Amino acid sequence: MELPRSSAQSVRDLKRLLGRELHWPHFKLRLMLGEDELNDEALRSLFSTTDVTAVYCEFAGLVHDYDAALLAAIASQDVIAAEDLLGKAQDPDCFFSQFSDSDFSGFTALTAASYLGNSHLVALLHEAKASLDSLDMRGFSPLQIAIHQEHMALVQLLIQSRANVNRNGTRGTALQEAAIKGLVAAAQLLLEAGADKDTRDSEGRSPLLEAASRGHGEVVRILLEARANVDQENCWGNRSVLAAAASGHLGILHSLIAAQASLNEADISGRTPLTAAIAANRVDALQLLIHARANVDDMYYGWADIPLHAAASAGQLEVVRLLLRAQANVNASGSRDRIPLISAAARGFPDVARLLLEVHMGSAWGPVPSP
Repeated sequence: MELPRSSAQSVRDLKRLLGRELHWPHFKLRLMLGEDELNDEALRSLFSTTDVTAVYCEFAGLVHDYDAALLAAIASQDVIAAEDLLGKAQDPDCFFSQFSDSDFSGFTALTAASYLGNSHLVALLHEAKASLDSLDMRGFSPLQIAIHQEHMALVQLLIQSRANVNRNGTRGTALQEAAIKGLVAAAQLLLEAGADKDTRDSEGRSPLLEAASRGHGEVVRILLEARANVDQENCWGNRSVLAAAASGHLGILHSLIAAQASLNEADISGRTPLTAAIAANRVDALQLLIHARANVDDMYYGWADIPLHAAASAGQLEVVRLLLRAQANVNASGSRDRIPLISAAARGFPDVARLLLEVHMGSAWGPVPSP
């Protein structure tokens, strides 16, 4: 091919240009001027059309002779030194020692470059065929760590380079990391690249559960638009709607209800969305759940009380009032065979006890008398 003299100011620039044009790793190229390897001084002395031969050096095998030097180049973000070492057949898939004092202990060369957000190093390592999907010793993939560090340009580069968007390690998937961080753009890119919206981590947490738990409403929205499973539970039976109710994220709770999430399922301790909202004293979440027709009389194994009993025992007058208006059974027994009235009186909540007594005795609704 013919190239103008001004297209490259150094041999390195010329190699990079040829590498892009020929789709070859540029660090494997050797440029020959006659029988000698071309250097910068010889390149600068060229004033007329000159034939340069590009030789592609395919390595018979990779070596680990320069591990320490390559990792030092990555840590110091020295792209030129990294190029030179990779041109000596250095294996790009090397690890920082797990027991070193380095800030990158346990990282791979590629996850370290991703952590730094250095797209030049990442592109170079990818060109050297470093694995885009290998986990480092902490359980992070390069794509996950780029998301964790919020390096969006690098996220795009890794996705375009065909990193596995569904790589599921000990720390979950890249989409789960985006949900944890609340990164809407990253989550959208991953979904468009074919990320599985429902893949869970080792403890059963899904991207939707993570986003709902942390109040990332926009991420919840795009996951629901992608038809994420609204009733998927983790290892403890916790679901997105329960997490939203407990934390009082009303917009998210409304979205989950609109997506027809089940409102009456309990976790392994017996908490339902209603009892979780009561325990957190989230009256606003409770109102929303009652309006959506959550069962106000459910009692599950492991949970001490029905919703009304739980609210009475905690002296939550406004919550008790809401539950009674929703036709909660005032005479239902808790796990200790006490009705809510007895628990409120025994725990010293006279206003709550008086309200429950009025309803128990069939009194008309009205203001609670002063104690």
